[in-house]
Amino acid sequence: MAEILLYQEAEEFVRCLQSFDIHNVGSKQWHAQHTRLVKLNMQAHQNLMFSREDHITDLMNTYKKWDVIICDLICIHLFKVHVFPAIVANLKKRHSEDPIRPDLEPCMAHFLYDILFHEVVLAELISSTCLDKLPEAEHLDDLVDWCVYHITNLISKKFTRLPCAGNGITEKKLKLDPRFPTSELDAAVSQKLRDRLGQRVKESDNDPFEVARHLENSVLGFFDQLIENDISINYNISLTVLSLLRGLLFHKLPISLQSKIKATRIPVLAAQLLTKNVSALYGDVAPWQRVLDNKALEYWDGTSWCKYATNEESNYKLTVMEAQVWLILLEARANIPDQFTQHELSVFESIKGRLNETLINQLPELKEYRLYLEQLIIQGAQQEANSALARQQQKIRDQYGLADNFTLASDAQLYSPGAILVQTTNYYESELTLKLRYWYHMHTSGEAPKAGSTFITDVTDKEAESAGPSVTSFEALSQFIKQSMYDALAEEYVRLMGALRIEDIADTSSTGVYLDHYSSIFPVCINCGVLARNRCSRCHNVWYCGRKCQKIDWVAGHSKVCKRQDAQQVDMIIRKKEKKESIGEQTERVEEEQINPFDQPD
Repeated sequence: MAEILLYQEAEEFVRCLQSFDIHNVGSKQWHAQHTRLVKLNMQAHQNLMFSREDHITDLMNTYKKWDVIICDLICIHLFKVHVFPAIVANLKKRHSEDPIRPDLEPCMAHFLYDILFHEVVLAELISSTCLDKLPEAEHLDDLVDWCVYHITNLISKKFTRLPCAGNGITEKKLKLDPRFPTSELDAAVSQKLRDRLGQRVKESDNDPFEVARHLENSVLGFFDQLIENDISINYNISLTVLSLLRGLLFHKLPISLQSKIKATRIPVLAAQLLTKNVSALYGDVAPWQRVLDNKALEYWDGTSWCKYATNEESNYKLTVMEAQVWLILLEARANIPDQFTQHELSVFESIKGRLNETLINQLPELKEYRLYLEQLIIQGAQQEANSALARQQQKIRDQYGLADNFTLASDAQLYSPGAILVQTTNYYESELTLKLRYWYHMHTSGEAPKAGSTFITDVTDKEAESAGPSVTSFEALSQFIKQSMYDALAEEYVRLMGALRIEDIADTSSTGVYLDHYSSIFPVCINCGVLARNRCSRCHNVWYCGRKCQKIDWVAGHSKVCKRQDAQQVDMIIRKKEKKESIGEQTERVEEEQINPFDQPD
């Protein structure tokens, strides 16, 4: 299979990576780097699928670009959490006063989708490379906080911050599951839609507005597309985070990162994914499973939805996503020993019944982990009573008058970490917010803030007055100023999107890159061309989707080629063996010819 990027191209792409500020997201330079990252991600996955040497990770470590990737990841995360909902709210407000032109809706949807999809590209790039080598970055704790955010979304099944559009259709679709896409086309990413729109504009004598209005009937509404895209992207990211965390925990972590994993209670969060409380949110199945209309059960294997032979098979078959969760628990237990509260022990006790003999046969390491869970449950109460964590919790309860069953999260059944955690601001988040503050000053007043200023010392009288009497603390005032900055940035994005053209979207789109190279990332069946999961057990060079295609190709001529390759491999093994034997005989002769100096006569 031909490589997507040559080594020299990949090296140049990695060398040119740079970090962007939040107000520069979506620019032409940002889109150019987004396309380069898409190709690097595809090349990394191709190396992984075909068991090649992972030179992408080596290049990232050589040029020390992992911090750039993590900073870019946090930047897009802040954009999605704070700026993107403000953009949608601003568009709705303008749409109620002056409806958006139909020809602008596909352009805006695709522009926003590229920004949202950028987080998927970065997450997959990190997860595909961190299993072999730990990323050489200074601020991996920021990456752990980002992972915790998405695991929490997966537990609570909350994948969007966008408000409802206000009509009955959207309210109905918001209740739908991200595992069941509702659109006939992925309207925001559909290459066919853009091609059809461009072709209709060229061939038709009608006004482009009428053409776009005609195509509007074949896809979901504009705001429905934004909501559905946000939900599906966040769901895919949450599943990717499982493999990313497993890769991180596989290595020997520094003490600071171990402390971060302990503080964020990642083992408890991973265990909650296997509990019945979480399954109830997804229709009494795991978050990576779904039930079709014909009652058939499917599971997500990382690339596509696969069907169980029978529904009972889900009770004893270990899928890829479930294996990732168990491996997270295994690695966390082996590398980061921890003490747990009574509620956390009840979570571990609820998943112990899942460890049956059939599951252990598929992953033998789970036998030792089952013994560990039994010991943990037996010794848990005494361990909790004597732990420093329990004493500190009791001190906080006594000081602030909290009840014994106090939980931090909104849903006591899902979140009860039992420990009040002090969440500090991440390094990259602080850095990006300060740069956004500089942009905000230049955008509003036309002058830069004072040197060495912070969110507290740099507050203007106008901002303090606009905050109102409800803001009674420095923290609340800081949050108010940040939200003002995000709202101003959202207004700027809405203004820029009003001038988008189809030609601009076609030039900056990365969808064509995926369409051109998708067949090169994953192996395909040599007979029918679909995604292949098995390969010839003799030559290991030809891939098949199943037994039927293998038989057809065997009769068609692969039997002769495979036997020839098999004979060549046997000859090569015999030659290597003969060469080793000849080298061994020569060394024996040399040893026999050597004379011990102590045996020589005087």
